[in-house]
Amino acid sequence: MARPQIDQWETESVRATFFGSPTEFGRSREMWKTLVGKDPEVSTGRPAEGLVMEEGSFGDGRRLTVNAAAGRIDVAISPQVAPVWPSLGIAPAAIGDLVQLLSARRALFAGATRYALGIAATCRVRDRDVAYGVLGELLDCVQVTPNMHDLFFQVNYPRNSRVVDVQVNRLGRWMAGKINLGFIGQPEMVDLGEMVRAELDINTPPTDSLTLDDQQFEPLLNEFADMAIEMLERGATP
Repeated sequence: MARPQIDQWETESVRATFFGSPTEFGRSREMWKTLVGKDPEVSTGRPAEGLVMEEGSFGDGRRLTVNAAAGRIDVAISPQVAPVWPSLGIAPAAIGDLVQLLSARRALFAGATRYALGIAATCRVRDRDVAYGVLGELLDCVQVTPNMHDLFFQVNYPRNSRVVDVQVNRLGRWMAGKINLGFIGQPEMVDLGEMVRAELDINTPPTDSLTLDDQQFEPLLNEFADMAIEMLERGATP
């Protein structure tokens, strides 16, 4: 069984997270409009908690969500809900779209001291046996056998950054299973088949306070993207 090629991984969602001082960072308003250039379709908030959530359509078949709270900002792209396999397309393009969007408005994230990029991706396979065979190729450090069930494996292989002087966490969660979608008003679930799923979180550690200049912001996000793509191609490796 061969490892999946990068174009066999379909992006379920991609997210960037920025952390900063709880008293100053994450309290901006109209972030969605600043990023996209128009008002969001949905905007809700809890003023007592300093929380704002904005969401709206972002291109063909996509949703952009911005959650801002004291000390934290999350920006995520996900597919519109539909009775089809949830996908933003192949990982390099989906991640690249988010990095480009954020880099063009990097001033929104001035004051951030910690950075993260998350991606959930799925690889469709014929059946359960193939799924566990693929997991065996992706998880060199685990002896995957055909009689296993409900395998979930998580590991972090940190790596030194080439952009900034910190060690970057490369956290991966790997599993196999079936995708079923449910919809309001429909009693039966829609079976979308078997898959291998990876949840990746590339981030700077909370112990290192890091302030980026304009020449480091986009390169660091691109480095995170390269690490995520490498993990999808090579699996759980140092």
